[in-house]
Amino acid sequence: MPRGISALLVLCVTGATSLQTRRKDPLVRASPGARVTLLGSLPASAVASTKEWEVAAPSWQLYTACAAVVATLLLAPVVEPQTVAVCLERAPLSLPLLGPLTARALVAATWASYALRTRAELAFVLLHTMLTYAAGDTLAQAVLCRGSSVLTWQPLRTLTSGCVGVLSDGVPFVTFSLCFHAFSRVAAPLPSWSLVLLKVLLHVVVFQTVSNSLYLSLQAWLRGQGWRGVVAANRANLLRTCVTAGASFAVGGALVYSLPSVSLQSALRNVGVLFFSVYLALVTLRDT
Repeated sequence: MPRGISALLVLCVTGATSLQTRRKDPLVRASPGARVTLLGSLPASAVASTKEWEVAAPSWQLYTACAAVVATLLLAPVVEPQTVAVCLERAPLSLPLLGPLTARALVAATWASYALRTRAELAFVLLHTMLTYAAGDTLAQAVLCRGSSVLTWQPLRTLTSGCVGVLSDGVPFVTFSLCFHAFSRVAAPLPSWSLVLLKVLLHVVVFQTVSNSLYLSLQAWLRGQGWRGVVAANRANLLRTCVTAGASFAVGGALVYSLPSVSLQSALRNVGVLFFSVYLALVTLRDT
């Protein structure tokens, strides 16, 4: 396994484990204009966070910033960083809406993702999955704050969701895709459409069930609910999350698996994963 992937997996596992037992957060520096509100002591099982950030701004500005971050995330696997920089510099409303710091951060993030994408493709796929799940959790928290001029964000919960996303979705998807790619070479005499159909079927029935179960189990475990909580979370939510995922992937799955490489498959699939991760985050937020 490449060093970049190994390091990322170790980071996710150790980060998620440390979040499980963390009782107090270190001092967090808020960005200018942000307001940090301490919630006081909470049970150690409340891995969602012992601290929230409250960012006060007009709702249109908050949602514009969220949309810009999401667009950058979704386009990172395919768009060159020069294009992003030119768009932000020439778009007349980009700086007033996003602010110069956010614009520079988006350009820097695009350059960093481009460097990783060209040097360590599979590591980029896993990192992109992590950021997709983190963005989905952030959007879910924003949905719960709709109608308010204050966006309440739990950063530790977002970090947890990103790590859980890599372990429950990113690693299994890369493994599943590589194994099926090897199988496709053996089954080359079969029609290409039949292989794609078989991939979609196995994805919906096998992969998605395992992935959703891992996500629900890890989230319940990190909330300190133990094995009973893991079983309860799967009983309450596994079937409906699999039905939702199956219905959505059955539409675009053939297009995803018709692409030639795992990185391109992951990039297109993560468009749907972003919205599905919002749904998963709302499900787990309801259970906290």
